[in-house]
Amino acid sequence: MGRTLHYELRRNPAITLTDKDWNRIEKLTDFFNKTFKFTCENIGFNTLGFYPRWHKFFKDSKLHDDKSGWDIVNSSYKNLQAKGHTRLQILRALHKHKLIAYYKDDDRLNLQVARGFTKVAGNEWNALLVTVWLTEVSKILTDNEFELHDEGEFLKVDIIMKNGKARPNIPKLLERIRWFSEKIDKGVDIYRKDRDKARAVFETFKDCGWQEISYFCRPVNSADFNEHPEFTGVAIAVDNGKVSSNSGQVMAGFYGEYYGHISETEAKYRSKQAFDHLYNLLFKRKESNEDRKNNYSARSRG
Repeated sequence: MGRTLHYELRRNPAITLTDKDWNRIEKLTDFFNKTFKFTCENIGFNTLGFYPRWHKFFKDSKLHDDKSGWDIVNSSYKNLQAKGHTRLQILRALHKHKLIAYYKDDDRLNLQVARGFTKVAGNEWNALLVTVWLTEVSKILTDNEFELHDEGEFLKVDIIMKNGKARPNIPKLLERIRWFSEKIDKGVDIYRKDRDKARAVFETFKDCGWQEISYFCRPVNSADFNEHPEFTGVAIAVDNGKVSSNSGQVMAGFYGEYYGHISETEAKYRSKQAFDHLYNLLFKRKESNEDRKNNYSARSRG
């Protein structure tokens, strides 16, 4: 997996989230996705995600055919949007008419659950945007907490957010330290450096309470990322069984070269290796060409 930020709502049983809450969040999310350029993936909770109700998976599908599935869904979505319907109203209507399936094939939208992730490659500006977006979300759902985990190093420590503030996620950090220790005890010594680093982070933040979000973030200059490769929705194209892409675009930045962890030459070499591995996982299977198109389209847009 590429460099990713993971975010999740901590369920508060005393609070019932409503359409009004989610309409505000979706409006905020659309603003971020339309206003800023994202190198790899947009932001948003995938629990509100959907994809065409493919015939081969759903016998009750009302799509004419799988090939035009996204065209039909997108056209229907825009028509309902033009009539003033909210996103949730649109999703429920498309699901009722058997045109889409919900995230994880749920039979209804679950407004009490929210989780998602955004791949940012090496674009720390995008990591900052994800953090700012979630900060604003926490100001909408003021009685709920959110967890934010960064696989990279934009965040100095994983955090828990609430109403625009944050505190370090110490329990999660201790879990990591214990996991590293168990591996080391079993003779896997390569985790010793990771454990030492996690212990140092623990010592830094163990007594830290609620702070401004910026307290836990490293500084970022957006100008550093102006030339970062811009991805389209589908980075890997499949046309009549032929696969085309740019390995540098697909994997650039996933190995932390912004922080100088490895040289640019080594980063490009590893990007090529990672791309080849990804290609083998996605395409060297016993699937028809049409299946490969539909499956990858669903993963990319669902």
